Amino acid sequence: MLKDRRRVVALAVISLVVIAGFVVGFVAFDSYLDPFDDQPFDPATWATADEKQRGPMARDSTRHLPVGLPAAQVRELLGEPGIVPDGGDRWGVRPRQAETWEYWLGCWSGLGWYGFDSASLYVHFGPDGRVVAIEITGG
Repeated sequence: MLKDRRRVVALAVISLVVIAGFVVGFVAFDSYLDPFDDQPFDPATWATADEKQRGPMARDSTRHLPVGLPAAQVRELLGEPGIVPDGGDRWGVRPRQAETWEYWLGCWSGLGWYGFDSASLYVHFGPDGRVVAIEITGG
């Protein structure tokens, strides 16, 4: 009886370790494949870059946009945005907050098809004009 119990506990521990390994491996692999996390954010480079050059800096740019940051400072860092109208942007994304700004990051499917796997950095503002959320979609 005690031997069977030890065997069950050992199998449970081994199973948990294997599952944890798969999870850690998947997260590491997903991070490795993330095209938006390849370069540190540089405001000067961002200002002159096209969407393909901005894409690799996008994930790091979010570190510079903390919740509560005023819209004017976001504009200083990222430049002129595309404003997402109430009806939604060209991809059907509707604003979740009082105002949403879009910075298009291009198409990252690897196929180069316009609109296929299109990606954007969205900055959401509350009624007070301060950042409430940031998200990168697509890719």
